[in-house]
Amino acid sequence: MFLEGTFHIFLVYLLIFIAVISFPLIFKTQWKKLLNYFNKIELSQRRSKLLNFFLLCSSLGLIGGSILVISLFNENLFHILPDGETSFNLYASFAFLLLPFGFGLICAYGLLRNSIIKLGHFFLCLCCFLCMGFAGANFHDFLWCGLATKWYSVPLEAGYDLDLWINLFQSPTRDYRVFGFYMGIQVIIFCAYIILNLWRYFQGLPRHSNFLKIKLVLFGALLVSVLGLCLLIIDYPWNFGPILTALTVFLFIPLLSLLSWYIGKNIQILRKNF
Repeated sequence: MFLEGTFHIFLVYLLIFIAVISFPLIFKTQWKKLLNYFNKIELSQRRSKLLNFFLLCSSLGLIGGSILVISLFNENLFHILPDGETSFNLYASFAFLLLPFGFGLICAYGLLRNSIIKLGHFFLCLCCFLCMGFAGANFHDFLWCGLATKWYSVPLEAGYDLDLWINLFQSPTRDYRVFGFYMGIQVIIFCAYIILNLWRYFQGLPRHSNFLKIKLVLFGALLVSVLGLCLLIIDYPWNFGPILTALTVFLFIPLLSLLSWYIGKNIQILRKNF
């Protein structure tokens, strides 16, 4: 079994998962008190507008910068950046960290635009939005490792791209199958955090709001899955040609920005109308 010797890594992820689900499920009173404490701070209309402007500029800057760096690195596009560890780290930082972060900020912009929201609820939703983006990035990792190892049936040694994760968890192996498996677990952890916290956030709403809740779940799942597929196309140039890569970078990723904004907007509508 390719997971042999990685029980300590599984234990770490299990503890993280328990910590994620225990707070909103078990410590209900403490969870509510924490939200209420920050909800006492209500942003003024002026500060809301400033925060709105900051979220919009930051998100568009991160997404635009990520598109630029990806296009300069990708073999099917301009491929101006030289091959090597430094260029890869720059590309990976933008594609798998800053780009998902940008989508999370776009969601927050959709939530806050033309509305005043309490600070506790804002930070709660912002954390959920960021987790959506990172779940998409980790879903890409799971798919990438699956393709590279013929769906986890063939061992494949990783290069310097996994050094950070391997050193952090003291992994005894560099097999991409191990990394992909634990990235799948990270997707589950992120999704559990999103579902549980938004479930608490929407608790108490009338039954006839359930349709909008289901719609939000579907849009969130669409964002995670499509972002993962887009990053797979970008990061696996051997299987995808220049046309599909260009469409992904210059069309599909900007369209995902609109989807992110729409998710935040609908959460605002759901809370406001009910």
